[in-house]
Amino acid sequence: MTTAVLNRVIIRDEKIEKVIWVSFFVLATAFGAYVRIPLPFTPVPLTLQTFFVLLSGAYLGKKLGGLSQFLYFLLGGLGLPLFTSVGALWGPTGGYIVGFIFASWLAGFLIEKKLKVFYALMLDDFILLS
Repeated sequence: MTTAVLNRVIIRDEKIEKVIWVSFFVLATAFGAYVRIPLPFTPVPLTLQTFFVLLSGAYLGKKLGGLSQFLYFLLGGLGLPLFTSVGALWGPTGGYIVGFIFASWLAGFLIEKKLKVFYALMLDDFILLS
């Protein structure tokens, strides 16, 4: 059964939709920082951030995915409470946060090249974690 509400276009402007999705992935990456599993052998915990980083590139494409992670880096660097600690950029996790920009771009690049999604994300995750 379909209704008139389901057939109605809510967002008419494509630019507004892109801004909403980029903002969503900035916030989702920030949320993913708080879902963490501490590891005893390293100061860098496992977080849900890598999922959202790769998903942003896969869903938004290389340009907007990279932009969303750059905005996450920029807003957190400017002092918004997006990181789990104040000195996150200067600690052992700082390189990972910078790498999120490139990982998201790479995920979008691999998806846009029509590679199989699983293998593209697996390769991107391998590069991100190495």
